[in-house]
Amino acid sequence: ESQLANAPKLQLSKGRLNFDMASGKAKVKDDLEITNIGKSRLSIRSIQIIGTGLDISLNKQNIEPGETAKLKVVAIKSMFAKARTLPKVLMITNDPSQPKVIINTLLK
Repeated sequence: ESQLANAPKLQLSKGRLNFDMASGKAKVKDDLEITNIGKSRLSIRSIQIIGTGLDISLNKQNIEPGETAKLKVVAIKSMFAKARTLPKVLMITNDPSQPKVIINTLLK
């Protein structure tokens, strides 16, 4: 119980990534903030893209308690036309309550 009380805790700024595909741009961007509201260091061990059409970058993988990291995601329109399903982002973390986090995408 004491380990769980002192564990890292992941909090996302929003539940999904929203891309406005109606704009005339070839690439559309969206950001997501990852905050550690726990009591020990949160580690993003792995980030994977499920599907095609996304490019991601994370500014830091180790997030201290109270700190925030930014996940930048770019959707490439030409690749979405070929995709059968909407892509998702999978994060593997050391948060015991959320070891795997799936972030869905929404196209407008």
